[in-house]
Amino acid sequence: MRRTTALMTAVLGLALLFSTQTTAEEPKDKPAAEKLIGTWKLVKEAGQPVPPGLSLSVEFLKDEKLKLTIKFEKETKSIDGTWKLDGKKLTTVMKEEGKEKTETVEISKLDEKELIFKNEKGSEVVLEKKKVEKKDK
Repeated sequence: MRRTTALMTAVLGLALLFSTQTTAEEPKDKPAAEKLIGTWKLVKEAGQPVPPGLSLSVEFLKDEKLKLTIKFEKETKSIDGTWKLDGKKLTTVMKEEGKEKTETVEISKLDEKELIFKNEKGSEVVLEKKKVEKKDK
């Protein structure tokens, strides 16, 4: 669980980094922060798929807050935190068991579907954005 928490913290830091990065060459492209907003699900770490029974997701909110949810078999744990994006560097701050942990990661890819970064240990982390289900009126 701690490894997963650290991984999500790194992911969040990277997402924040891309959210503030814009270029004049890509005016039609959404700013990185807008791409980051939403819920992301961990699909790979260090080239390995998520183990069966484990689910890790992180929701990036517009107010630079985040919610990390870890599910392992029948147990669920949620951790609240904040994120900040500075270029390609995503910094997350999360509180768990009264302790605050700050992690900064470097994002290598952020688009509408995928977020890829290297965590503090140098392992590549891949997250996929969950699709928002539209409700019929």
